[in-house]
Amino acid sequence: MLWVDRVVAGYHPGIDILDDLTLRAEAGRITAVIGPNGAGKSTLLRVVFGLLPPRGGRVLFREREIQGVPADARKRMGIGYVPQGPSTFPQMTVEENLLVGGWTIRHDRVRLRDRLEHVYALFPALAGVRRVRATVSWSTSQRPGSRRAWRARSTISSSAAARSASRSCWWTRTSPRR
Repeated sequence: MLWVDRVVAGYHPGIDILDDLTLRAEAGRITAVIGPNGAGKSTLLRVVFGLLPPRGGRVLFREREIQGVPADARKRMGIGYVPQGPSTFPQMTVEENLLVGGWTIRHDRVRLRDRLEHVYALFPALAGVRRVRATVSWSTSQRPGSRRAWRARSTISSSAAARSASRSCWWTRTSPRR
C-alpha cells in the first residue's frame, strides 16, 4: 500500500530531519508513528502527502513511485491529509465544510451527493446539524476535517488529532472505492 523507502528529507540544506527512513503501511492495517516533539513525524507526513520533496529515497503508493506527484493529485489517488489545528471554516455550515472534501468530484453532482450521504451514514450526529455553522471547539473541529478525508473516500489518511498527541496515525481501507 504505502512504502517510504530510505527517505532523506528536511527543511534546510544540510539539516536532515529524516535520514534513511523506511516505513511500510499495509492495506487494512493501522500503522502508527510515535515519537516526541521534534522527532520528524510531521516531516514524514509532509513528504508522504507531497508537501515536502524528499532529498533522497522514494515514496511508493500502490507500488507506484509518487515523488513529484503534486498534493492535489495524491488526494485524487486516495491519499487524504487532515492538517493539525482547527480544520473547519467557521463561517460555513457543517455540510459546506464537508463539501470542501468533495472538491475533486464537484462536477459529478450524483457522486458528490452519494458520498455526502455516506458520511452522514457513518456519522449520524452530523446529519442533524448539517445546516449549522461550524463554530465548534478545537477537538470537535478535527472531526469535519477527518470526515473530509473520508468524504473523498481516501484510501490512506493521516489523523491530526493523533499527531497533536505526539503520534501520527494512518488508516487504510480495503473496501472498494465508488
